[in-house]
Amino acid sequence: MIFRKLDIDNYLIDKKSSKEKTLIGLQESAALGNRKVTIIIADDHKIFRQGIRALLEYESHFEVIAEAANGEDALKLIQCQTPDILVTDLCMPIIGGIELLKIIKELKLLVRSVVLTLCRESPYVTSAIKVGALGYVLKESGVEHLVPAIHAAMAGQLYLSPPLAQCFIPTSVNKLGLKAPMTDYPISNSQQ
Repeated sequence: MIFRKLDIDNYLIDKKSSKEKTLIGLQESAALGNRKVTIIIADDHKIFRQGIRALLEYESHFEVIAEAANGEDALKLIQCQTPDILVTDLCMPIIGGIELLKIIKELKLLVRSVVLTLCRESPYVTSAIKVGALGYVLKESGVEHLVPAIHAAMAGQLYLSPPLAQCFIPTSVNKLGLKAPMTDYPISNSQQ
């Protein structure tokens, strides 16, 4: 196993501990000035939305401006509020996450999307990325993966949860016309 370093212009890896690294988007921070990154959370479980909201608002540069229990409500909120980021589940009533991302892409709405879901199967990951998701984070991950995913999305970069990044190798990403996913987790020599 080897470690592949993040290859991101104008980014800094700040080691908080041996287990955790925080991605700080210098370019994004400079572009926003003192303005906070505005976020809408879409998930059909209220307690989960509230928990994610609390975790994200703990970050001084994030502001959760709305929550939605389904894709239809999320779409209305995006059109009214114009957030920087949408954090969405895939499995929601009325309009699911993939369909929501398709509509956002078709309408050319200026929101960057991060999927936060239980769905780890490759077809879900591929479908989400094809319709515009810039982040794909598993719900089993901690906030230490959601925060960098949001920073990456703000920078227009793809972020995948570590278990997915190891499986979703760069050649798969290249087929979609994207840069390799951002990760600094071990990958095997055969995956490079």
